[in-house]
This record gives sequence, structure tokens and C-alpha cells, in this order.
Amino acid sequence: SGSGFIIRSYRDDWENLYYYGWDGNLKVRLTDFDFRVNSISRVDEDQKLIYFTATGPEATDNHAFRVGLDGKNLLQLTKGEGTHNVFISPKGSYYLDTWSSVSSPGSIIAYDRKGKIVREVHKSENSFDPAKNSRAEIIKIPTADGLFSMPAIITYPLNFDPAGKYPVVFTIYGGPDSKNVSNRWQGNNP
Repeated sequence: SGSGFIIRSYRDDWENLYYYGWDGNLKVRLTDFDFRVNSISRVDEDQKLIYFTATGPEATDNHAFRVGLDGKNLLQLTKGEGTHNVFISPKGSYYLDTWSSVSSPGSIIAYDRKGKIVREVHKSENSFDPAKNSRAEIIKIPTADGLFSMPAIITYPLNFDPAGKYPVVFTIYGGPDSKNVSNRWQGNNP
């Protein structure tokens, strides 16, 4: 009775997680989000926990979550904007969150099982110099029908002057599942 399989499905218009028995019957809906579950990171059968990543309310972010196999005790493991990559210890007692955002090169933070900070392991240096580095910013562009705001990243030229005129280069991405805009550090390169 304690076995089956987990699928990620668009069953209710968003990618959520569902736990099915081997007979094909739904045991429990594990998540009920109005945003996208990206992947399953780990299934801890001993603790009956599923670790997974999802965007959270901002489509450009990536966060880590944990939920019980019974669909209860959902916990968002990562905090703050940006892209978070989590590495879980073998027994699940600790995890490391390596994160960054467009506005910050981020850091590596160690957490305990309950999501409390143990310590900051490393903080990345932000050596941004507007004379040497281009600045990036996430903006939202409304669609023609007004139903959605598409995320975009603007990378400003060196020594940007808001009163100046500059050529614009658009990188177009197509398809409904072609995520090219992520809230992650773009680097200090011009």
C-alpha cells in the first residue's frame, strides 16, 4: 500500500505533482500551485518526503520545496528572489542553497531540516563598476491582449545615459515551454 509513482502533470492547467498507486488510481494530489513545478529532486522513502523545484509566483525564479507523500506539510525551503539550486545531505538533515539573482551574485547558505539558517557558507562578491560592467534588469512587457506580462531582461550598455538613444537587440524565444529568462546573476561581463 505504500508504493506507487509520482508524476508531474498539467492536469489542472499548471504542472503539479500527483502520487498514484500501481493500479493507476490517484492516491493524493501532492501540490496545488498556480505556478509551475519544474522537477523532482529527490524522494526520501524513509522519511516519506518529496523534494522538488518550482518557480514560485514569479516565473523567472526557481525555488526548492518539500512535501510529505501524503500531500501534507508543504515547506518552501528557499527564500528570496532568484534562482536557487539546493543540495540535500544524504539523511536530509541539512541542505545547501546556492542562489543568485539578476541584482545579486548571491551566496551559499546552509539550512537545517526545518529551514532554519545554520550559516552562510560563502558570499559572492559584487564588484560591479558601471564604467567596466553592463547592468542587467528584469522587466515585464504586457502582451497585446493584456492577459500576461512577459518577463524580459534588459542589459544596459556601459556608461548608460538615460537621455541617450541606443540600438536595441531582441533575442526572441518561441513556444509555450521555452524559458529563456531566469532571475539569476548574469555576470560582470560587458
